[in-house]
Amino acid sequence: MLAAMSRQAEPGAKHLHTPGPSTLPGRGAAEVVLYSPEHDATLATLGREGIRRVVDVWAERSESLLARPEIAYVLVFENRGDVAGATIPHPHGQIYGFPFVPPVPAREAAVAAAEGCPLCLPVAPELVVREGGANLIFRRVGRTLQPARELKPELFTPIAGEVTEVNTQAVEDPAAVNEDSYGDGWLVKLKLSTDDVSDLMDSAAYEKYVKEESEEH
Repeated sequence: MLAAMSRQAEPGAKHLHTPGPSTLPGRGAAEVVLYSPEHDATLATLGREGIRRVVDVWAERSESLLARPEIAYVLVFENRGDVAGATIPHPHGQIYGFPFVPPVPAREAAVAAAEGCPLCLPVAPELVVREGGANLIFRRVGRTLQPARELKPELFTPIAGEVTEVNTQAVEDPAAVNEDSYGDGWLVKLKLSTDDVSDLMDSAAYEKYVKEESEEH
């Protein structure tokens, strides 16, 4: 925390040679933002408009603080409750303005500058959501996601046929495929379009093949 700050202290101020611990003039800012006049409110209970007002204050104060020449980094945060160190229960947050960029955000900024910012990437126009046992495609329309169509996954097999049954248990719990692939972990049942399965491996041959591949790698 910044215990002592002064707007008058200039960047590059000389070190104060005094007995005891070394000190530097305090530079930066520390502000408190009250969320609501209601003593027992929280950010979550303010409603959309109330939360929007708080976020607007965060944005306005961050922009204002960063315009000051002695401020290099602004941190908006909230301590709530005794465990987090809050000394008053009234709903509030704090804004700190630092005269330097802390190491972690400095590293994040450097990586973003070199490789791109993952949080700045455009939102995908479509989103796959599993609902009621089916994979649904939701398309972004403005600020909302609206169901577009059901996703029909393709099944690639070494033989041709018609899927007659799908094991929904394995779909809901994919770990069953590895734990009991010949029991509860089966995936689908096929009605073959041919009786010629001479090129396929049975379970014993497949287990031997997997073991040999594992030993080689």
